[in-house]
Amino acid sequence: MKNNDNLRGLKSVYSFTLSQTMKSKSNIVSMLILFVMALISLPLQNLTGNSVSISPIQTAYVTNESGTELDFDALTAQNAAFSSVSFETAEFDKTSYADHLGDTDVYVYISAPDKSGACTVESHIAENSSLKTEDLESLLTAISSQMTSERFASLGLSAQNSYDVDSMSAADYLDQKNGTESIGFDANFAIQYGYSIVVMILCLLSASFIIRCIVTEKDSKLIELLMVSVSPLALLLGKILAVMTYVLIMIAMMAIGFVLSYEISVEYLQMASLSTTLSQMGIDLSQLNLNWGTIVIALISLLLAFATYAVLSGLIGTCCNTMEQSEPAIMVVTLLIMVGYIVSCFTPIISNNAVAAAVLSLCPVISVFCAPVSYVCGNISLIVLILSWVIQAIILVALSIFCAKVYRDLLLYRGSHMGISQLFQIFKNRKKEGATL
Repeated sequence: MKNNDNLRGLKSVYSFTLSQTMKSKSNIVSMLILFVMALISLPLQNLTGNSVSISPIQTAYVTNESGTELDFDALTAQNAAFSSVSFETAEFDKTSYADHLGDTDVYVYISAPDKSGACTVESHIAENSSLKTEDLESLLTAISSQMTSERFASLGLSAQNSYDVDSMSAADYLDQKNGTESIGFDANFAIQYGYSIVVMILCLLSASFIIRCIVTEKDSKLIELLMVSVSPLALLLGKILAVMTYVLIMIAMMAIGFVLSYEISVEYLQMASLSTTLSQMGIDLSQLNLNWGTIVIALISLLLAFATYAVLSGLIGTCCNTMEQSEPAIMVVTLLIMVGYIVSCFTPIISNNAVAAAVLSLCPVISVFCAPVSYVCGNISLIVLILSWVIQAIILVALSIFCAKVYRDLLLYRGSHMGISQLFQIFKNRKKEGATL
């Protein structure tokens, strides 16, 4: 009966807060702006900053003695600049190429590998050719990169391995290989950076909404009326759940916008596919612990992060009585979130140090940003990840218990901004009252 009384009016608070939030014109406009920005992001990037200069080369005649079969369809798919170049096997050699080349043609000779396994790639053009040195250099670079990828792929190594050791022979690399593959700093940083941004946006949006919502109700004296039929704990949980729903809807709309943006860019603007783009960045998804469990891990981590900062925001928000006081309160939560975000962006630097990776994954403020990424990238074990969740859950429960004890007094408080010592004093008094009863 007591538990039911503590949550009295939860459904009504949730429905009312969500309804008011979704009806707000400013919130609707914000959601639409984010959706439109996500929708036009990739097409705009392709049409402006990432415009590709098409190579003037018409035909590339190739003599390949390297023993590695080249996939020129893959080369043109990954390098839009050569999409109009026709690659053909040469029926002539270096001594007679001049008789077969036009002014926009090039002859490419790939030698047999030497003792170290390296091959020489040469280009030859006609005397009256209109091609420039940079045109030839870009072609040779693309061919060399494609050769490196396919040579290492034939040995069962990943694209990241070939990206990291393109100047090393396959034999030397295999001799140095210790049996475990690292995804590399670039890939680790890209994944960590992307996940940290998602956590940061989720926590910042929810914290700001919750604090403003609570302060608005306190400032308008609406709290006194609500507490007649609604328990204090239900007021806090109802707002948190409503804000979570709104933020998740906003993120879902942004995700839909990005998916549509990606599909439009690939279909109509000849943008490289996601797998090709990741490969060019040196990210090989096959090295990551990606499966359906990864989605569950990400959701658990995001929910723990959201719930922790939401309860903390609710507690800090109730210490404020006016909108002027809410700004410093938001800054306190923002500072905590930004500290975790900034530190997490540097975690790939020490990812090779197992002890440092574990310590950061167990530190509450930072772990919400880096623990799941460290596990997916193979820097910590599943045990360390679960332990980080346990620590976060303990902190969340402790914050919730603290809020449950002091929330009623804070809602009715109308004095100056309350400090931490006053909060603990209220908690002790409520605890003594509970023990007496």
